[in-house]
Amino acid sequence: MLRGKRKRFFWTVCIMLTVLIPWAANAQTDSSKKPSVSTPSVLPSPATKFKVPYQQKSMPDLYVSEFSLKPSPPSRSEIVEVQVGVYNQGSAKAGAFTVEWWPGENYQVPGCTWRVEGLVPRGGRILKCSGYVFPSWYGKISTVVKVDPSAEVDEQDEGNNIWIEEIQVLKQ
Repeated sequence: MLRGKRKRFFWTVCIMLTVLIPWAANAQTDSSKKPSVSTPSVLPSPATKFKVPYQQKSMPDLYVSEFSLKPSPPSRSEIVEVQVGVYNQGSAKAGAFTVEWWPGENYQVPGCTWRVEGLVPRGGRILKCSGYVFPSWYGKISTVVKVDPSAEVDEQDEGNNIWIEEIQVLKQ
């Protein structure tokens, strides 16, 4: 907050600028003519609030920080443990959301689903699921983790909520 001499100096500069800027804009190159000076009809009061140009809104920003399968690579007909790390890199708390792991990007249902009740800013959680069995072997399959697939949380960046990783599922 401005006080005393600084406050008077601030308002003196403001008044001078409101007079000089229009004068400079109307100044002519012909020295025989006097430039017109306009005086503003309303001067800013000390109570006038000035807006800060742009401040980014505090928002959560969820993303998949890690993903792993055990065993790696998995084998057909073998129980797999899935581990997913979810992190909020935003500056605000994230409310409740869902995380899904899809064994294959074209599967009809997720292999694991977790409900996360929320994450503090710069906070994360490790999610585990065990018991999934790949029904077939695959030379290559794209497995997918989706954070907040229903867009329950309004986020700073919705584009970083999916992790896709190509894996192999052995025949054994």
